[in-house]
Amino acid sequence: MGCMTKQWVNTGVGKRSRTYRGQEVTISSRKLTPSKFSEAWRVVLELNARLPLGEQYQAMDLTCDECELIATDVVDLCSPNKRTEIACSILNALPDAEFLAAVSEIFQKRVRRRA
Repeated sequence: MGCMTKQWVNTGVGKRSRTYRGQEVTISSRKLTPSKFSEAWRVVLELNARLPLGEQYQAMDLTCDECELIATDVVDLCSPNKRTEIACSILNALPDAEFLAAVSEIFQKRVRRRA
């Protein structure tokens, strides 16, 4: 399980009835370097949602398992050019045997789909 800061989650300051209003934010991410915090929580990626003035932000730290849960949705929503860039980056990083196995699997699925 990852973790999240609460800098502006609890803006109700003790009020029981809080209404929800969306906030315009800028989203950024960064891979976490090993530290006592990241190792204790087993987190690898930090997502930040920053309000326009930049002072308040919400940070969400994700584990590898959580990243894997959202990866397909995130990639599916990218532009075709970005998906191609991601696919090429992943395939280029594979050792030759794994690369050939992946390409073989892709071709087999494509052939089955067209049959």
